Amino acid sequence: MSDVQRVDHDTCTVLRLVGAFGSEAEPATRLQEVMNLLPTPACVVLDVTEMTNWDETTVDALIGAGKQAWSEAGWLVVAAAPPGLAERFHAAALPFVLYDTTDDAVAAFGSQR
Repeated sequence: MSDVQRVDHDTCTVLRLVGAFGSEAEPATRLQEVMNLLPTPACVVLDVTEMTNWDETTVDALIGAGKQAWSEAGWLVVAAAPPGLAERFHAAALPFVLYDTTDDAVAAFGSQR
């Protein structure tokens, strides 16, 4: 079971990805649906602390979410990415900002704008 949980903060929205996101189209679709509901420009923290699995579809959805946020003059940062996922973000040559914890990302968000 996987889910995308939304938590709004004063300076940003945290999207918490929970569960296995590997080889399933539905979680990637769910992430896109949640991103489409955010105000423009969106300032988003993707919390992947509880994401237990991911595949190419998931990475593509995360990169797509980042591109969407940036194209709308927003920001998207990632919190608590395990090393393998962090390497994928760097390989995509996109300006993902990675934070160790969600609290760090939320606290730093005001200084990125």
